[in-house]
Amino acid sequence: MYFFLPDERDGLQNLLEKLISVSGYSYEYRCLSEKKLDEFWIPKFKFSFDFDVSSTMEEMGMPFPFMENPEDFAEMVEIPNGLNVPRMFQKAFIEVDEKGTVAAAITLRSIPGYYPAPPPKNTSFVADHPFMFMIIDEASRLVIFTGTVLDPSKAK
Repeated sequence: MYFFLPDERDGLQNLLEKLISVSGYSYEYRCLSEKKLDEFWIPKFKFSFDFDVSSTMEEMGMPFPFMENPEDFAEMVEIPNGLNVPRMFQKAFIEVDEKGTVAAAITLRSIPGYYPAPPPKNTSFVADHPFMFMIIDEASRLVIFTGTVLDPSKAK
């Protein structure tokens, strides 16, 4: 799990903009050498998020699974008669506390430039202002979960 804590208390927006707009920025930021910390403090937090995947996929131009009669794809794949997925939902959950991290995601369907980051300035990591976190699969470098904590004082 990676934590991104901006130096400035109001610097989260700038950090997010760099992560989104600068190709390779998050990977280079993660490649900093390990450093022993005298203090590491993050608040306990728990988030869940759910959304309708089908409408998002349709907006992205991928309507195939949700079409009632997908004849357009008959030459590419064999489609059993009447097979379609009218709705698809995703729910994600993450909880971080003193025992560790628990994260899960489930998808349900219903049928009928480069800038290296500066090194840390001290040996403490105290997340007492807005920060970002990521859970990343090290082998593939895929971001599995990402989120922000905007007010650590209200995290439970």
